[in-house]
Amino acid sequence: MVSNVHSSGDPWAKVDYSANLVKPHLEKRHHSEHRFLIGTEEWVANMLQIGGALWGVYVLLRHPQPWESLMMTPGPLETIGVGALLWLHAKWRSSVRAR
Repeated sequence: MVSNVHSSGDPWAKVDYSANLVKPHLEKRHHSEHRFLIGTEEWVANMLQIGGALWGVYVLLRHPQPWESLMMTPGPLETIGVGALLWLHAKWRSSVRAR
């Protein structure tokens, strides 16, 4: 039997029941796991940028009129752009903390 009387003997004293509550375990992502995902995103972005740059060099060396061929060939510049946007997104994710 639980008594509501504190050691002071006052039956009307506040009783703290919060110690007896069962708190649900909330699974949070560990900080290192979150960093791993951001690091992976940065790595993929860098590989896209490198791939786009290599593709652009290939196009420049393959055709006799370099700048026109690079601008007219769909792909290399867009790949570099997507990689840059993905990299910026990873940097934004690392600077923002969700609460």
